[in-house]
Amino acid sequence: MLVVTWSYSNCPFALALPTERTEAVLQGLVEAFAFFGCVPRELWWDNPRTVAPASTRAGSAPRTRSTRRSRATTRSRPGSACPRPRPRSRASRSGVQDLERQWATPVPRVGALGELNAHLLRQCLAARERTCGDNTSSVATRFEHDRAAALAAPARAFDPCVIQPGQADKYQTVPFDRNRYSVPRGGRSAR
Repeated sequence: MLVVTWSYSNCPFALALPTERTEAVLQGLVEAFAFFGCVPRELWWDNPRTVAPASTRAGSAPRTRSTRRSRATTRSRPGSACPRPRPRSRASRSGVQDLERQWATPVPRVGALGELNAHLLRQCLAARERTCGDNTSSVATRFEHDRAAALAAPARAFDPCVIQPGQADKYQTVPFDRNRYSVPRGGRSAR
């Protein structure tokens, strides 16, 4: 599950992902930016190993090749990453419990991932009507302040593919993601 929330307005976006692989998380970000119509100036990650490898120190930016490419496209400043689980605060636990209570109680009956994501999208849109902060401003009203401080969405969406250079072995196969794929023989082409 990818949940993107703006810090001032608490305007949410949630998407159920098929995996926690880098390309799935980055595709979720592409969809989040399209949903919001803008890009935050800074992204903060909460412990996804696929985006912020375990070798990253707390307070430093994620360092995968794909996240560097996405930052180049969206122009977001690198945010902070929390590479190790940190003790959850009461507020953090209550935030997760709020999402469960508001969006998953009762448990939605869906037949496929697309149906779940349609449910989550409806919940995100409904959440804009809630009040927060001073209890007089709606999330939608506060999100307009976030949007004013945000960057424009890129003209062309980031391609969330994973690029991994490979070298063909003597059997004309290239390893990728614990599989071997055959590739055309290099060199002179047949005439």
